[in-house]
Amino acid sequence: MAVSDILFGPDASVAAIIVEGGGLLEVGVGAFRVSWDQVDLTSGRNGVAISRSETEVERMDLFDDGKVQSDRREFRVSQIIGDWTRIGNETNSCFIKRGYVTDVVIDRGGRLRAILESRSFRLGGGIYAYPFYDYQAGWRPHYGYYDLPLENMSQPASEVRRERFAGL
Repeated sequence: MAVSDILFGPDASVAAIIVEGGGLLEVGVGAFRVSWDQVDLTSGRNGVAISRSETEVERMDLFDDGKVQSDRREFRVSQIIGDWTRIGNETNSCFIKRGYVTDVVIDRGGRLRAILESRSFRLGGGIYAYPFYDYQAGWRPHYGYYDLPLENMSQPASEVRRERFAGL
């Protein structure tokens, strides 16, 4: 079984993970949801662990209540990774694409803290980190772009130094 996606609540906190797996030769493959408070993130281990029997897994579902939510709702990490990054503001309606979202940073408390942008070679390339601004800043999972918290192209941004994320 493998984690196929991460679900965030409207407050950008991890709500659950989606696990996919199946039987022999991938026959009977299915997916189910595991609430974040039931996921074991023991340090020093690769991946995550959940304690579920085969019988319990067979009864698990993707949906907590079967209802479809609208507006401020859960979103999948796969809905932001791959989005174009761009800048602009209310006074400049011409938005400029800069790169795309390649990854996210989640702190140990389960909150989405930042997005990582892979910048266009035209702009110097590199991976840069920016704070995650969610629904309050106007971002929506279905937009296909993520507006960076910058006013202009010359505004500096720190290149990602992976050691700075060690404590998250």
